[in-house]
Amino acid sequence: IAHIEAGFRSFDRRMPEEHNRVLIDHLSDLLFAPSYIAVKNLMNENITRGVYMVGNPITDALMWMLPKIRKVEAEHPYAVVTMHRAENMTPRVVSSVFDALDIISDDLTIVFPAHPRLRKFVEDNKIPTHDIKLQQPVDYMEMLTLVRSADVVLTDSGGLQEETCFLHVPCVTLRLSTERPETVSVGANRLALETDEIVRAVNEARVSSRNWEYPYGSGDSAKKIATIIQEWIS
Repeated sequence: IAHIEAGFRSFDRRMPEEHNRVLIDHLSDLLFAPSYIAVKNLMNENITRGVYMVGNPITDALMWMLPKIRKVEAEHPYAVVTMHRAENMTPRVVSSVFDALDIISDDLTIVFPAHPRLRKFVEDNKIPTHDIKLQQPVDYMEMLTLVRSADVVLTDSGGLQEETCFLHVPCVTLRLSTERPETVSVGANRLALETDEIVRAVNEARVSSRNWEYPYGSGDSAKKIATIIQEWIS
């Protein structure tokens, strides 16, 4: 068993993904960690055999996609928003996010490709959306295109935290913790979940430097993984 993205930890057991991460790491023969923090997390759980720090293949994909991502000529600055995690589907949390979006929409156009789970939750619980329009989901290329030209991204997605970091677009993560703390430490990402915290984080992100260092490898992760697997099975 080989696990790519081994060692990621949010330390939030409300997330089904966190249970799966821990379980698969303890079962795996080969553990391909995306960062030194991930390696340390594994060591803290007494997992040291078969651990390799290789970066993240997301980086490989992004480098391959980058020449294909066009720039959006937007009439007004905009924010891209996504939200889908099960632990965030409470009336209090969802209402807090929409209240924050209502405030920041004074300065930013809100582009919100809505996950079916969120759309259903909003409808079932009659959450006030303050005229924020929920749009249809978009594919990978369209999302990267939107993100690349955004002023800021608000999301509870794990992958988008890396993608925004790579594209040098500031991110506000709609969670209390992240399995990608490197994005926070380099200045690319901020955590916020209450309305006032979200608004403050967005305002800070928009005026902060984007010259951070990307922490998840240089685009050769897949080759490293393939080489290690080949050596392991021969």
